Amino acid sequence: MLRVYTSCHQLKKSLKVKRIFLTIVLVTFAINVSICCDCIMTTLDNHLEKVNLILRVKVVQILDTKKERENHLIPDLLNASSIGYRAKLEVVRNLKGNIQKGDLININSTFSNCEFKYKIGQEYILFLRQDNDEIFIEPCSYSEEITDTRKCKRYLKKILKKLKNKN
Repeated sequence: MLRVYTSCHQLKKSLKVKRIFLTIVLVTFAINVSICCDCIMTTLDNHLEKVNLILRVKVVQILDTKKERENHLIPDLLNASSIGYRAKLEVVRNLKGNIQKGDLININSTFSNCEFKYKIGQEYILFLRQDNDEIFIEPCSYSEEITDTRKCKRYLKKILKKLKNKN
């Protein structure tokens, strides 16, 4: 539909509204792009060499506090008690490192969108690094949530085979 403006004022007002709308769209797009996680992955062999802990774990408790969730602007997790970034994990299997099966460890977090949101009861395979007494997930690693899919089972076998060949 062709719009005819009867005054210069109407034209300016229409252009101003369009400019505001486009500005909002661009700012929204920029924010969404800026909070994405972007990783440059190296080879699995490189990660197996680089990290000192590779564990299969099960989440037993979420350690995030409400204040941490508020401070790091995590609105979808504000009232969730079974999902979080910091967690107490039970070691199901040690693939590499000095932590024993059955040990409980706390995973710390930088609250980055590149980190997992852990779920109580879920198992993960984690490539970890230890800084002093704190354990963090290695960013841009091959850490994954364990599912009952064929792809996940092949992945676990591949890691085990590569680790066995390195020893």
